[in-house]
Amino acid sequence: MPFLRYPHTAVLKWTSGLGTLNSVGVFTPGTLNTLGIVCNIQPNKYGGRYVIDEKGDKIDYSNDIYAPLITSTIPLGARIAFANLEKVIVQLNNYQTHTEIRC
Repeated sequence: MPFLRYPHTAVLKWTSGLGTLNSVGVFTPGTLNTLGIVCNIQPNKYGGRYVIDEKGDKIDYSNDIYAPLITSTIPLGARIAFANLEKVIVQLNNYQTHTEIRC
């Protein structure tokens, strides 16, 4: 059996554009964008790992996800769905050949 560098699949979901409020007061969100990726999902089994946001707050995360380079602009707060779970992305780093996601 060959070794697979990216054995998992996941779907990134985010909303682009501003929502609109019609004259009746019904809010319509922006356009939902989705992107399917192959990846390697590693759980944070030791606990106590966190990311520091712009305000200096510590945000715990439960998974490290490694994927081939993602060239699309993905906003923080986007969601990633895998294995019947949906989590919020708290950090996304693009390097030369791959992308690392914390969620």
